[in-house]
Amino acid sequence: MKNIWAIGAIAALTLAGCSSTATSTPTSAAPAGSQSDQAQQAASSSAPDAAQAATSSAPAQSSPAPTLEGFTTGESHSVNIKDLSAQALPVKVRMGSHPDKGYDRVVIEYSKAKAPVQWNAGWTKEATEEGSGFPVDLRGDIILEVFGYGIRYPGPLEHVEELKAVPPAGSVITEVKVNGGFEGSHQIYIGSDKARPYKVTWMDDPARLVIDVAR
Repeated sequence: MKNIWAIGAIAALTLAGCSSTATSTPTSAAPAGSQSDQAQQAASSSAPDAAQAATSSAPAQSSPAPTLEGFTTGESHSVNIKDLSAQALPVKVRMGSHPDKGYDRVVIEYSKAKAPVQWNAGWTKEATEEGSGFPVDLRGDIILEVFGYGIRYPGPLEHVEELKAVPPAGSVITEVKVNGGFEGSHQIYIGSDKARPYKVTWMDDPARLVIDVAR
């Protein structure tokens, strides 16, 4: 009988020892290398964001400004302003905006020009009309005043009114007026916000003065 109790006690102790060992063992263990895999995954997922941030922080590249040759902000004139042989008559004025070329353009056309119209030009805060001396009412903070020489009076059947042009949207030119002739010359008024570089050129076919104002 004592042997039976001894065998039972030994069996109970054996079961108790096995149960204790199973409880102390972790129920789930992380696979080897799982932490490094998670770090690598996090780094790879953040890589596109880092690349995007680097791209967005890079400064935008703009197109180079057009090169403007022969432009000036000071006074300028044609080779021989005393030559009045053109005997021309201003008949039309038009405007164009050329941002790709870096300037806005004013064109004054003449009829029956026998020679190039001579000119001189410069920026002024206050322009006055030849003959009357009246101040010129023109939109803009400053006026590019261009004198054209070799202008004749209209004939008996010719009538030339003051010519005007409306600048296109976004132009650096605010208003344009062209008056008729007075004692062999006439005036062209171009309003703007500041004294910008400009260039005056005579062209033929049709006879015209071309005035470019830098944007």
